[in-house]
Formats: sequence, C-alpha cells, structure tokens
Amino acid sequence: MTMKHRWPFLLSAVAVGVIAAVAALQLGDKVPMRKASRPVIVTIPRKGSEAQARSFLAEWRTSHAGTWMVTSEFRRRTAKGGDLRYGIRRGQRPPVELNVGQSVIERSDASSVTTCSLRPDGRFDCTTTAQTESVKASLDSEINTLGAYVLGRNPIYDVRSTNPDCWELTLLREFPASPYGNRAVFCFDHKTHAPIRTEIHRPEGTDTILAEKIVANPNDKDLALPGTVKELNVAG
Repeated sequence: MTMKHRWPFLLSAVAVGVIAAVAALQLGDKVPMRKASRPVIVTIPRKGSEAQARSFLAEWRTSHAGTWMVTSEFRRRTAKGGDLRYGIRRGQRPPVELNVGQSVIERSDASSVTTCSLRPDGRFDCTTTAQTESVKASLDSEINTLGAYVLGRNPIYDVRSTNPDCWELTLLREFPASPYGNRAVFCFDHKTHAPIRTEIHRPEGTDTILAEKIVANPNDKDLALPGTVKELNVAG
C-alpha cells in the first residue's frame, strides 16, 4: 500500500517518496533496481556490518508499518547552485496512507487508491482505482528490494548505524541509477518511528527531507484528502 513512486523520496516522484510532488517522500524506497551489465567493484572501506544493515531493515519495517503523520520540508540543492524548497506531508494508519506533495496527492486504503495531480490551471485531476495489494504484501516486497541493496556477499550499499535512530548508506560499487545516490542518511523518531530526516547525496545535487511536526496518532480528518481536492469530482 506504500507509494510506488517513492523516495528515491526518494528521490524520484514520490516519495525522498518520497516525490517531486508526493514524490519527495519516499526518497527512494521504490526505485526499481537495475542490473549493471558488468558491475565494477569500487574499493571503498566498509564501516558497517550485516548486523547494522539488518537493524536498518527492521527499523524501516517498523516505521512503514506504524501510525504517524509528519509535516516536513523538502529541499533540493543542485551542484550548479539551484535551491528548491517546499512543504510535504505524509501520514499513515495502516491500511490508510496519505501523501501530500507540491503537485501530487495520493491517498490509499484497503480497497482503493486515489491520486490527484495538479493541472496548469491550478485545479486537481483525481482518479480512483482499486487497491491491488495488501499492506503486508507491499511492505514485504519493499523490504525484499531494500534487502537486496544492503545484504549478501556483494551489496550495493554499506550500512552503518550512526546513532540508535539513524543509518548511513554508502555506495560500494558502480551501479546504474543507484537508488540512494552515492550516500544516504535515514533517521527515525525514537517514539513513533516516523521518518524525521532523509538525505540523498548524488554528484548532481542533494535532496533533504526534514521533519517539522509529528502527530503520533493521526485521526480520520488528518488522513482525509485535503478539502480543496475532496470537493472535486473524483473519477473512478
């Protein structure tokens, strides 16, 4: 039930989930892994361990299965000096999930997924489709994909725990369209396990998502489509 666009946040559309809409959210947890034709091993000293990688996967699962709402600032700084900022909001109370980005809004529950995209005239076009995957199946798939990046004899990323609630991922070898750039940092709130800091570092720039407000137990109103969208005709 997690967003398929997320977080290279993200960060490709959605989301850092990312999303560059809802897209920054999920800085990267749903970018498909591509196989390099001839992987080149880079001699980068490993500072982490498999145990630390597994602790990261466990925290990721706990966070994505939890109940919370986070209002954050997404910031993209490019190597050429560009600087883009905007607010995003992500909340969940499984099976309900809401992602609100700059120009995309998505809400899903056990039976449906509603996606709204901003039109040039400032209005939203919304479409509702049937939910095709359970929360558990979606999360299991997500963890399996992430595990392929950080576990095994030849992982793509080294994982190091920098404190009990933060993990740093460092790219170990050349990999086309590396999902978390050359380096990434993921931090979670100690009590709610909500994501509070995400950084994706790439040669062309850095995407950062910083939490500004956390709601531990979002209610139905918190997780509803924003009023301006809810009032629109939603196509099925």
